Amino acid sequence: MGRPTLLRALDAIAGQGRDDLEVLVVTASGSRHGPVPRAGGAIRAIESSRPLTRPQAANAGLDAARGDWIAFLDDDDEWLPGHLEGLLRAAPDDGHARLRYCASRLLDAAGQLKRIYSAPYSRFALLLSNVMSSNAVLFHASLRDEGCRFDEALDLLEDWDFWLQASARTEVARVTEATAVVWSDSGTSGTAAGDPADVARMRPFMERLDAKWGAERRTLQLEIANRVEQANADLRAGRFAQCEDSAREALALWPGSAPALNALGIALYKQGRFEAAVNALASALAHEPESQAARANLERARAAAAATRG
Repeated sequence: MGRPTLLRALDAIAGQGRDDLEVLVVTASGSRHGPVPRAGGAIRAIESSRPLTRPQAANAGLDAARGDWIAFLDDDDEWLPGHLEGLLRAAPDDGHARLRYCASRLLDAAGQLKRIYSAPYSRFALLLSNVMSSNAVLFHASLRDEGCRFDEALDLLEDWDFWLQASARTEVARVTEATAVVWSDSGTSGTAAGDPADVARMRPFMERLDAKWGAERRTLQLEIANRVEQANADLRAGRFAQCEDSAREALALWPGSAPALNALGIALYKQGRFEAAVNALASALAHEPESQAARANLERARAAAAATRG
């Protein structure tokens, strides 16, 4: 909590322009801190007499939160104005989408944009990789009340595990606007567990995640493969409408399936729907940029679409 970036994070919260926010600052280092900087709104410090790991600190905040909706913001990251409002508007407030996330801006230490991280949601996509930045998520407190907790055996990847728990209980809504900001080179937190790119350090946490979620991932992977296989069989048999249906079923499970996108694009092309074919095949190539077959199919579809436009 003693980092100079904390005030920036608190300013970002104040910049949301809401007077109904409860701001909790968890002191994870276990040492005494000075007063919490005030940047508008009600701020409450959650003290700890001992150092807390990331999941322990997250659970402390989770337990202390009193509001209906909960979000996390690392003290070295920030939100753009309107971030919370956009997430609250992401789906009708009818209880169906109790987990919501937006795209994220990844900045370097100089504040230069390195990339926009924006991935569509499907259960399988989340089982494959963490498509949600920790500061990009808003979730309903009822998920906590139903038993969602940060696994304290995970010094890394604890947020990914939490999203998997939560998304198993609710629909998920996605906001494409990138209003969450991640500073990639400011990791000086006392809760930091090392470089996430360090494969050796990550291995035990990946193994724990696989023990918890691997069976579900493999089941869905087989289901997707079966639908893609059916789509390709329909394609070979000239059943283009059926191929489209099978490919769309696969894509409903995993929007990033390049084989399903390729099969869909060819089926649309064969049905004379060239513009739609271009969109599907361009997406397939984006997911598999080295695929010469996808590139050739896309060029063929683009030529047909251009000829149709005259």
